[in-house]
Amino acid sequence: MTNAQHGGQAGPRLALLSVSAVWGLTFVVVADAVAVTNPFMFNAARFVLGAALVGVVVALRGGLRRGAGAGRSVGDGLVLGGVLFGGFITQTIGLQSTTPGKAGFITGLSVVLVPFLSYAMFRTRLRLIETVSAALSVCGLFLLSLNGGVHQLVAGDAWVLLCTVFFGVHIVLTDRFVRREGVSVGVLTFVQLAVVALASLGFATVLDGNLLGQAQALLDPRVYVGVLICGVLATAYAYLVQTGMQRRVNPAQVALIFIMEPVFAGLFDYLFNGQGLGWLQLLGAALIVFAMGLSEIPLRRPRPVQAA
Repeated sequence: MTNAQHGGQAGPRLALLSVSAVWGLTFVVVADAVAVTNPFMFNAARFVLGAALVGVVVALRGGLRRGAGAGRSVGDGLVLGGVLFGGFITQTIGLQSTTPGKAGFITGLSVVLVPFLSYAMFRTRLRLIETVSAALSVCGLFLLSLNGGVHQLVAGDAWVLLCTVFFGVHIVLTDRFVRREGVSVGVLTFVQLAVVALASLGFATVLDGNLLGQAQALLDPRVYVGVLICGVLATAYAYLVQTGMQRRVNPAQVALIFIMEPVFAGLFDYLFNGQGLGWLQLLGAALIVFAMGLSEIPLRRPRPVQAA
């Protein structure tokens, strides 16, 4: 990869890094919200708002026009939505019986799975530098979550591990779908968010039939502030950016950028709750940043131009 290509990818990588920061912020706001309302109802409200905003953007940009590309984008969006919902529901179930520290570490293992899932599904070439960076990132995540007590395994750990597979597959499939000819990023994003919203609402209904009581809980400031932040930033903005920018960044590097999420989560936890990181956690955060930089090293140096 040439220096020009690296420079051309700086914008998309920074955009994806902003998504990682937004998702890190959600750890702070969601913790208060789900203490008041059903987690599935919260996810339903979040994704309904996110899907509605994306739908407006798509409509204003004329993305709802029919065509072969739009039809294919709807089908791909249904697949992505099913995978994304699988990730969220298994993570939610897991968090009911495991600690946030352990869940964060296990979920972060998607950084290891992505290049191997990509190879298994589409025979994508594995880069040694990305494999090494992934291993270093896992070490960093381990240090970040030492205060979560990783020595004891519970049933929730298995659910969170399954969610890691879902999120890894979502990154790989998104990379595949956004590169198809005629794809509509807006339609692709809208459909997958709508699928998660409807599925979450369905689960909220099945697990707790008192929809009126759950809806009333949305009026609590802790809940509606969380819904606004998560719906606007962590859903509409985040998935539009992810879906659009993955055209220009390979899935392994996307996973490495997204592994910054627990670093941002720790930063926001300190800023808003005064919960600081210990020296081991800071070392883990530094290791993750180093791994991200390592993954950006080009495989080949540009050849010097020879005089005629």
